Amino acid sequence: DEWHRALGHLNYAAVRKLKTKNMVRGMKVNEQVSAHQCQAHIQPFPKESQRTYDKIGDMIYSDLWGKSHIRGIGGKSYFISFTD
Repeated sequence: DEWHRALGHLNYAAVRKLKTKNMVRGMKVNEQVSAHQCQAHIQPFPKESQRTYDKIGDMIYSDLWGKSHIRGIGGKSYFISFTD
């Protein structure tokens, strides 16, 4: 299903809920699709990284958090982190 893939393989119950609550205008959902048809749920998740990095800056992970309902210093609503 297009929306299931577009939303990062969000579970089908949540995709259907978006549709039934009209949270996305013009959203079309294939009601015949089941979770068993998604290949993402059966792919093994690697226990370790298959890559190695030798130098600082070779790989950077980032994460964005927010929008927070509580404002931070200076009225900020988001937090971003970077890990090298």
